[in-house]
Amino acid sequence: MRIGVPLAALACAMAIPAVAAVTTFDPATGLVTIPSVDVGGSSFISVTLQHQGNYVFKLQSYVGLDTPMPAVASYDLTSETLTIPAVQVGDFTYLDVTLKHTGDLNFSLTGATQLEQSVVDEIRSIVVARDAGYAFSVPTGAAAVQYLDRCWRHDGVTRDAVAGGHPAGDAHDVGRTTEKITVTGSRRITNPNGSARREIHVELDVRHANGSVSKELPDRVISGSSSGTFRCPSEQAEEKLRFYGNQQFAGITAGWRTTRASGYSIVTGAPLSPPTVWRRDMQFQVIEPLGRTNYAVVTGPGIGSRKLISPYLMRSEPVLAGKRGNYINLASDHPFLMCRAPGNATPLASAADCVAEGASGYDVGLSAVTPNAAADAGFAALGWAQYGVYRFDLYEGDGWKIVNGHTGVTPLETYYRLLPYIDSMNFVNAATAIPALAPTTLTGPQLAANVNSATPSPVDFSWSAFSSPHSSQSFRLYQGWNVHQGPKTGNAAGNAWPAYRSITPFALADGSVRKIDWPIAPRPGEQASKTYSDFTLQYRDGRGNEVLSVDVLQ
Repeated sequence: MRIGVPLAALACAMAIPAVAAVTTFDPATGLVTIPSVDVGGSSFISVTLQHQGNYVFKLQSYVGLDTPMPAVASYDLTSETLTIPAVQVGDFTYLDVTLKHTGDLNFSLTGATQLEQSVVDEIRSIVVARDAGYAFSVPTGAAAVQYLDRCWRHDGVTRDAVAGGHPAGDAHDVGRTTEKITVTGSRRITNPNGSARREIHVELDVRHANGSVSKELPDRVISGSSSGTFRCPSEQAEEKLRFYGNQQFAGITAGWRTTRASGYSIVTGAPLSPPTVWRRDMQFQVIEPLGRTNYAVVTGPGIGSRKLISPYLMRSEPVLAGKRGNYINLASDHPFLMCRAPGNATPLASAADCVAEGASGYDVGLSAVTPNAAADAGFAALGWAQYGVYRFDLYEGDGWKIVNGHTGVTPLETYYRLLPYIDSMNFVNAATAIPALAPTTLTGPQLAANVNSATPSPVDFSWSAFSSPHSSQSFRLYQGWNVHQGPKTGNAAGNAWPAYRSITPFALADGSVRKIDWPIAPRPGEQASKTYSDFTLQYRDGRGNEVLSVDVLQ
C-alpha cells in the first residue's frame, strides 16, 4: 500500500525549530533555561544555570550535539563571557544579557537592558492590526501587505509576490488571534549606505478558529531603513514598525510523522491486502513557492544525504517530461521532491539521478504491517540520533542535472533543523492512539465508484477520538483533505507520466469525529483517470511533528 504525499498547503507553519529561541529565568526555582549555546564552534542545547544568589549562576546541565548548528546564545572562550540576546523573566524581557565566568562553572551577571514597554506596545499594535485583517477572510493585494516592509521576505515569499496575489495565508488563518508575543532578540544595524535600522526578533503564539494553538515561524519587525537587504530591489525607510519576515529563501521543515493507512482498490472497491499499513518516517520539506531555488541537499543522521528538486522543474523542465514526479499541475508551494537513484537504490545525494530517474516523496522511514516493538526496533536501526541536526543546502543553477552535480558548488543559503528523536510517535503507541478513518455509510465499491465519477459527491466519513499516548505528545486535529492523481490523457498505454495531482484541503475542529460532507476533487479535463486517491486526517503537535489517519484507494 502506498501512502500519498500531501501538498505544501497541508504542511504550512510546520517549519518550527525543535528548540525554542527564548531564554527564560524562573525566579521561583532560580533556574535559567537557555535553548542553545555556541561554545567555540561546538553546540549545546537545553543549557540550565542555577541561581546561587546575588545574580551569580552555576552551570547545572546541558546536552552536547554531535553536529554544530547556529545557537541562541554564545560563549566567548577568550573573554569568558556568555551573551544571551534576550531573557524572559515573567512578563518582562531583558535584552543583551551578559554573564562573566568567574571560575568553577559560576557566572556573574554583568549586563542587561529591560525592553521598553513602549516598544512592546508598538509590536502588539501591529500584530493586533494584522490579525484584524484575517477576521473574516484571508486578505489580498494592498490589504495583505500594509504592515510589511518592502524588503519583507518570509520562507521564500516576497512582499511583491503577496501584493501580486500569492496567498497571505490559508483558511486556518481566518479568525486568528495572537495570544502571546515573545521577543527573542533586538539589534541595531548600520546599513552599507550609512542608514540604520532596529531589528526585533519575535515569536508569536496564535490561536486559530478551530481552537488549536500554534507557534508561528520566528519573525522580525523593524524600524528605520531596510537598505542593504540581500536581493531587495527597493528598500523602505521610516520609523514606524513593520514586519520584515525571517528573510529565508525557503521554508524548511524536519519533522516526524506517523501514519495509519487502510483502504480499498480504486478499481473494484475491494479491501486492500494487507488491510492496514503503518509507517514512521522523517519528513524533510523544502518549500520555495517563487521558483528561485532549483534544488537542495539535506544531510543528517538516518538519511545520509538526499537531493531534492523544485516543483517548478518537475512540472515544466523538458528533460523531466514523462519522468516520475512529472505532475503537470504540481503546485508551486509543494515541497521539493527527492531525486531517485537507478535500480531503486538508496537515493543518496551522491548517486541520485534526477534527469534519468525523476523524483518522488520527501521522507525516509519504515512501513510495517504489524505496529509492534519489532517494527520500532527496525525504525531505530535506520540510524537516527537522539538529537539529530539536519543541514539544508539550497542551490541555484543546473547542478541537479548531473549526478553529484552539487559537489564544489557554493549553496545560496544553508539552514539547520534540530529534531529530537523522542518526539517521534512509535508504532506501539500509534496502534492504539491513531483512529481508523472510514466512510460512515458507503461500502468500498460505492466509495470507489464515487471517487471515479466525473462529478463526485461529498462523502460522509467518521472516526474515533484521537488518544495521545502521553503528555509530551499532545496532538490535536488540524485539518483533512482529499488528494488524487492520475495520468495525462494521451499518454502511451501503461505510462503513468506525465500526470496530474489535485488536492482539496479543509479545516477541522479539534475533537470532531465526523465530516458529513467530505469534498472530493474532480479530475482536471486532461487527466485520463484516477489511479490513486486518499482521504486524510492530519493531527499536529505544534513542534513540527504530525500524525495521519488515511483511507486510501489505489
